[in-house]
Amino acid sequence: MNEEILNIIGNFLKNTDYSLIDFILRGERNSKVLEIFVDSRNPVLIDELSLINKKIWKELQQNELSSGIIKFNVSSPGADKPFKYLWQIPKHTGRVLEIKMFSGELITGKLLKINESNNEILIENYIEKECKERVIKYENIKEIKVKISFNK
Repeated sequence: MNEEILNIIGNFLKNTDYSLIDFILRGERNSKVLEIFVDSRNPVLIDELSLINKKIWKELQQNELSSGIIKFNVSSPGADKPFKYLWQIPKHTGRVLEIKMFSGELITGKLLKINESNNEILIENYIEKECKERVIKYENIKEIKVKISFNK
């Protein structure tokens, strides 16, 4: 069933600007929850997510794969989720990122630029009260996400 659902999602998304980030099907028998997380290089629009939701649900129903699913949702991963791909990051230029390195180092800094051809991220961070630019290789990053701040 999972493979069939993934095929439907993949076939639909290949005609859009969106890519599948995650797919979660949980629960048992008649109480399953299906969550689909998509993202785009461009800002994610709620109207587009709603349309994707309706069209994929319709495909699932037509292929008799909706049985037992009591909750179905298509959304973007959200700011609290780590990025899965480098191409997701450029639209967050100017925002503060929290980067966990495979070495164990934790880096916080403002995203200045992404160089996708070299798989590099340029950030501005403060080290000992001094603001410095730093280039980070994407392959050295364990996890990267937007730092959520409620301060102005």
